[in-house]
Amino acid sequence: MNILYNNDEYILKAIEKMGLWEYVKAKRILEELLTDEPGHGYAHYLMSVIYWYMMSDGERALYHGRLALKYSPNNSEIQRYYVTLLNDNGQETNAISRNMQMLESAAAGLEWLYFEMGRSFELQLKFEKAKLYYKKAILCTTDGSFISECERAHRRVKKKQKMSRTKTKKKAAPVVQAKPKPKKSWLQKAFGWLL
Repeated sequence: MNILYNNDEYILKAIEKMGLWEYVKAKRILEELLTDEPGHGYAHYLMSVIYWYMMSDGERALYHGRLALKYSPNNSEIQRYYVTLLNDNGQETNAISRNMQMLESAAAGLEWLYFEMGRSFELQLKFEKAKLYYKKAILCTTDGSFISECERAHRRVKKKQKMSRTKTKKKAAPVVQAKPKPKKSWLQKAFGWLL
């Protein structure tokens, strides 16, 4: 480890590089920190952000996200990010269970948890539950822009729900009553292959 930096200085330097879109340099700084201190949760979180948003590598992003949670389990920023990461990587079921754990511990802002829960259910096409959680998110905040985001999400879900109902109505085939088959006698059943 470079003696000029302590852990916080590494993190600040990496964030500075990320802000300048110098993600390769930020990644090197974080790798240097993680070499000497592999249990630094926030460094794993930033590595996850780099892998997901800059390199589109969901597997490595999830790996570092899990390590970030392991080493910084009470950091609400990391918890919120990880749920979003799960949703973005098609793991809505895991996102829902993670969200439920966070709701029980109230480790993060309720409005955000409800919003992500709505998003998880929306991705699973469970529209009624999604609308319910988007409404709960609205009730937990006074932030106008967040309320607008929740309202847009709610309208989007209603539109998807309407579209899915329309598709199922068009696909439904008319019900045709089948004619009952005549009953076979015991002789036909037993020796039908001979007849």
